Amino acid sequence: MKTVEHNTPTPTQIACNAIRDMFFHRHYNGLVPVKDMEVVKNGKQWHRIYGKKAIEQAIKELDEENYMNLDEKGENWLWGLPDTHESLFGKSS
Repeated sequence: MKTVEHNTPTPTQIACNAIRDMFFHRHYNGLVPVKDMEVVKNGKQWHRIYGKKAIEQAIKELDEENYMNLDEKGENWLWGLPDTHESLFGKSS
């Protein structure tokens, strides 16, 4: 009998998914204020649920891989690879 391997996501992958889901929530619609991302980065509740190191690593990876990018004013994080944000969420105000 052949066994099937299941890939268990790492804590960082789980944290990445939670952050991505935040961007896609209708409240944010792809645009998360810097101050809200600071709550994710430093918030005790986020650390308790996902782990401080996992949150730090997730934010670092999402930023380095250009999944989240600061807007021109540096006030909001936008979701999407460069030039794809608008096609995903429409024009940001």
